[in-house]
Amino acid sequence: MTPASTSRWHAVARAKLTAVLGAAKAEDAMRDTLAKIGRRELRSADDLYLFAEALAEASGFTGTIGGLLTVHALLHGAHADTE
Repeated sequence: MTPASTSRWHAVARAKLTAVLGAAKAEDAMRDTLAKIGRRELRSADDLYLFAEALAEASGFTGTIGGLLTVHALLHGAHADTE
């Protein structure tokens, strides 16, 4: 995936993770969490919500970022019952 093809939802998640965890740990968290939810990229508010919920299960700052991203997704139209 090239930066030009990255969706705004994917970019939001990466930016939040990178700001708190640093680039290397953010990339690990992105890769692992995307695999966990069966996505290659976040393309909608619903995708971001699923990603954030999975991320929120982690401990420490990573889980906290998941909570913040959950709110972000909901404020931008995600449906809490997304599967």
